Amino acid sequence: MLAVQLDISVADALLTIRAHAFSTATPIDRVGRAIVNRELRLGDESGSGEGIDDQGRPPV
Repeated sequence: MLAVQLDISVADALLTIRAHAFSTATPIDRVGRAIVNRELRLGDESGSGEGIDDQGRPPV
Protein backbone atom coordinates (compact mmCIF):
# COMPACT_ATOMS: atom_id res chain seq x y z
CA MET A 1 0.00 0.00 0.00
CA LEU A 2 2.69 2.49 1.00
CA ALA A 3 4.98 1.42 -1.85
CA VAL A 4 2.25 2.25 -4.36
CA GLN A 5 1.28 5.52 -2.66
CA LEU A 6 4.87 6.79 -2.66
CA ASP A 7 6.01 5.00 -5.82
CA ILE A 8 8.92 3.34 -4.01
CA SER A 9 10.15 -0.24 -3.64
CA VAL A 10 8.62 -2.52 -1.03
CA ALA A 11 11.98 -2.57 0.78
CA ASP A 12 11.98 1.24 0.94
CA ALA A 13 8.36 1.23 2.12
CA LEU A 14 9.31 -1.07 4.99
CA LEU A 15 12.23 1.19 5.89
CA THR A 16 9.88 4.18 5.86
CA ILE A 17 7.44 2.42 8.18
CA ARG A 18 10.24 1.33 10.50
CA ALA A 19 11.71 4.85 10.58
CA HIS A 20 8.33 6.36 11.41
CA ALA A 21 7.74 3.79 14.15
CA PHE A 22 11.17 4.50 15.64
CA SER A 23 10.94 8.28 15.42
CA THR A 24 7.51 8.35 17.07
CA ALA A 25 8.23 5.56 19.59
CA THR A 26 5.23 3.67 18.22
CA PRO A 27 5.16 -0.11 17.83
CA ILE A 28 5.61 -1.04 14.17
CA ASP A 29 2.43 -3.14 14.14
CA ARG A 30 0.43 -0.10 15.26
CA VAL A 31 1.93 2.01 12.46
CA GLY A 32 1.19 -0.72 9.91
CA ARG A 33 -2.37 -1.09 11.15
CA ALA A 34 -2.92 2.66 10.97
CA ILE A 35 -1.66 2.72 7.36
CA VAL A 36 -3.89 -0.17 6.31
CA ASN A 37 -6.88 1.38 8.08
CA ARG A 38 -6.11 4.67 6.30
CA GLU A 39 -5.66 6.48 9.61
CA LEU A 40 -2.05 7.38 8.81
CA ARG A 41 -0.53 8.46 5.51
CA LEU A 42 3.24 8.65 5.38
CA GLY A 43 5.02 10.88 2.93
CA ASP A 44 1.94 13.06 2.51
CA GLU A 45 3.17 16.32 1.01
CA SER A 46 0.39 18.32 2.65
CA GLY A 47 1.85 17.71 6.11
CA SER A 48 -1.66 17.70 7.53
CA GLY A 49 -0.78 15.22 10.29
CA GLU A 50 -4.28 13.81 10.06
CA GLY A 51 -4.59 10.48 11.82
CA ILE A 52 -1.91 11.01 14.45
CA ASP A 53 -2.10 12.16 18.04
CA ASP A 54 -0.26 15.08 19.62
CA GLN A 55 2.76 12.82 20.22
CA GLY A 56 3.02 11.99 16.51
CA ARG A 57 1.61 8.50 16.95
CA PRO A 58 -1.26 6.92 15.03
CA PRO A 59 -4.42 6.07 16.98
CA VAL A 60 -4.74 2.65 18.60
